[in-house]
Amino acid sequence: MSVQFLNIDECKAALADLRNDSKPTDWMALSFESPKSQKIKLVGSGSGGVKELVDNFQDDVVGFALVRKIDKIDDSETVKFAFINFIGDKVGILQKGKISVTIGGVKEFFGSFQCDFTITSRSEISDEIVMGKIQEISGSSSRVLDESGSRKVGTSSPTSGARRSTAFSGSVGSSNKDALKLGDEAAIREALKEFRSDDSEVDWVLFGYEGGNSNTVVLIGKGSNGPSELIEQLQDNMVGYGLVRIVEKIDNSNTVKFAYVNWVGEEIPRMLRARLGTHTNFIKQLVQPYHVDIKCTTKSEISEKIIVDTVAKASGTASMVLENANQGGRQTT
Repeated sequence: MSVQFLNIDECKAALADLRNDSKPTDWMALSFESPKSQKIKLVGSGSGGVKELVDNFQDDVVGFALVRKIDKIDDSETVKFAFINFIGDKVGILQKGKISVTIGGVKEFFGSFQCDFTITSRSEISDEIVMGKIQEISGSSSRVLDESGSRKVGTSSPTSGARRSTAFSGSVGSSNKDALKLGDEAAIREALKEFRSDDSEVDWVLFGYEGGNSNTVVLIGKGSNGPSELIEQLQDNMVGYGLVRIVEKIDNSNTVKFAYVNWVGEEIPRMLRARLGTHTNFIKQLVQPYHVDIKCTTKSEISEKIIVDTVAKASGTASMVLENANQGGRQTT
């Protein structure tokens, strides 16, 4: 879906400054014109980093931001960018519903970036968190010297061949107890394989944190009764990362689509909430590919209809008829 900008020239000028290495600008932020509008406006830009950026994030605001950082490796400097999607705790349901159909266009406008974060509180993001994720992905964290002159322990890039056997740290120099990892990885991989197979009846899978508040991602469940069965598993005191299989019917042709459901319950521990922003890239690497993503914090924000409608809007075909795999079967053409 194309994005409408309130003042496209101002937005383009701010982005040009941000992308210009000779300019001091290191962040810019966009938001909706108002809670009832789907038009995007420029909130601001500056040179004070994430610390300055977060002053523009209010509890009732949805923000889309791009941040510029310098990744230093020995004597070489490389410019890197991070995308931040801020969803305030007091953002209404209608405004949240606009995010999934707008964020793709906003990302396209911003252009390339090395990592992205989805946060609901200003405490979940900082210059250190952004820099840590950039260095984690680039692999430069393993080459950064600490003050004593020794090498800090680094982590592999999520795109490296060793990803499946590596625990990813949320920030540079994190201890092993803070590293995100997979519990019973074989079960997780097998569940994903079943979910994506046309020969399997499994049409949803759900992952979460072991014990509800750890850094170990585990398989919570899987099933074959569609989105409603997945939604039944979501609790107010948990974080859930779910995938749902939907069959999109256009005329006599069936197309399989995958929806990613990112559930952050309203009663999760504060410390876990603060860590979620650093887990985003790891989780997306795990569940990709998918066609749409839906962020929700209460049961009123997620339903089979919401999932189906989101897939329909993303496809851009108004006359399509959708149904989930359980209702429509595993037919292919």
